[in-house]
Amino acid sequence: EELELTRERAALVLESEDRRRSERMNRTMYRFGIITCIFLPMSFITGLLGINVGGIPGAQNPYGFLMACLVVLGLAAGQWWLFRRLQWV
Repeated sequence: EELELTRERAALVLESEDRRRSERMNRTMYRFGIITCIFLPMSFITGLLGINVGGIPGAQNPYGFLMACLVVLGLAAGQWWLFRRLQWV
């Protein structure tokens, strides 16, 4: 009878530890998802502007690179603001 009670207690402890590990993994994956949502559009824009073809907007303008950097920073700030407003971060 004592052995059976000990087995039940051990099972409860293992279940509790498994639940805690699962919650921690879910929080980590949630954070990775948010980071991906932030960096994916910025990497798309930098990749699009990084190709070597003629006719890229701002290629002839001496401030074109600065404008592209400001667009990427503005996009990051906008996403940060949106995530804060939605209480995701």
